[in-house]
Amino acid sequence: MRIEGGKHRPSRQWLFWLPLVLVWVLPVAGIALLVPGARDAQQAELSVAAPKTTVVGETETSYRQAVDITVTLPEPVPVTSNAAGVVTHLDVHEGDSIANGAVIAAIDTVPVHAWRGGVPLFRNLAKGDRGPDVTTAASFLASQRVLDPKLSGDRFGAAMGNAVSAFQRKSGLHVDGIFQHAWLAYVPKDVKAVGSLAIRVDARVAVGDTLFSGHGAPTSIRFAVAGGTAGESPRPPDEPLVLQLGDVTVPVSSSTLGKKERATVAAALAEAASKGAVAAQAEGNSTTYSGAVLTAAATTRTGSVPSTAVYVSTSGTTCVFAATDTGAQPSAISLASADVAQILGQVSVPADLVGRTVVADPLALDAATLATCG
Repeated sequence: MRIEGGKHRPSRQWLFWLPLVLVWVLPVAGIALLVPGARDAQQAELSVAAPKTTVVGETETSYRQAVDITVTLPEPVPVTSNAAGVVTHLDVHEGDSIANGAVIAAIDTVPVHAWRGGVPLFRNLAKGDRGPDVTTAASFLASQRVLDPKLSGDRFGAAMGNAVSAFQRKSGLHVDGIFQHAWLAYVPKDVKAVGSLAIRVDARVAVGDTLFSGHGAPTSIRFAVAGGTAGESPRPPDEPLVLQLGDVTVPVSSSTLGKKERATVAAALAEAASKGAVAAQAEGNSTTYSGAVLTAAATTRTGSVPSTAVYVSTSGTTCVFAATDTGAQPSAISLASADVAQILGQVSVPADLVGRTVVADPLALDAATLATCG
């Protein structure tokens, strides 16, 4: 410091040191400012954002599918007459089921009954006769409630003679106690319904002529999606189903029917076609019915999530990922393939998942978490 003219003037040496100070201070300050930002950025990179979630909703579904049904029958079996004369009355129509003892027609005013058991009759029977055909006649009389079943047997005795006379009086026939085999037309057990009639009123028939051709139980019944790809089978839920034929409903266990169900469904379809409830188109021994609807017997409660919430692994396992409140990784919940049915962007999942929180988009999860599905 120097004094000029008695005045104090500051030294200008600091101007020399200022650049050196700045060169040292600025980098240090920059580092101090940048380090926290870098640390925050690094933490942001290391932290994984929580996945978006959705809550499993509840839906009620009722399976409903229009179907075409093809019924295939075995070769027709002829039912022949034991009587000769003119058909004076016709009591059956095509498609009718044939019950044991039912009247098929009247020939010269004498009713001809269907016999669905035992053996065919080839002779008239009177007191003293014995044999399996006597057993057949006794069973028929018991079915007509004129003979106590306990008195049936292979011998034509007094009890059976009285039963024959009672049947003759009941039917308006001449009472002579002789069982006429012309009263019966043998219908094999396999014949369930009238296929096609071979007689009409006023037609003359001879012994051995065919009265009608009957069909046995269907050999197959096949369901196909109406209007779908040729042969496309419906995929109903694994639960009781109902076949709707106009105003009539027929319970079915599934779209694959057992022997007894086939007979029931075939009879229902034939009756529905006769009433115009369904349309029928025959070709050979097969008939295809259209206009039927296959539905679930009851409404089903299921869960529902967006289709994006369902993940399918490379092994084919289907999963949703349950989210947690603890921050732990979501856990995979595998779904049976039958439980998944996509409808309008939604997927049906088991009802026990309703209310659970699941990841909305599993593809946003890391590979390790996705690998738990399977």
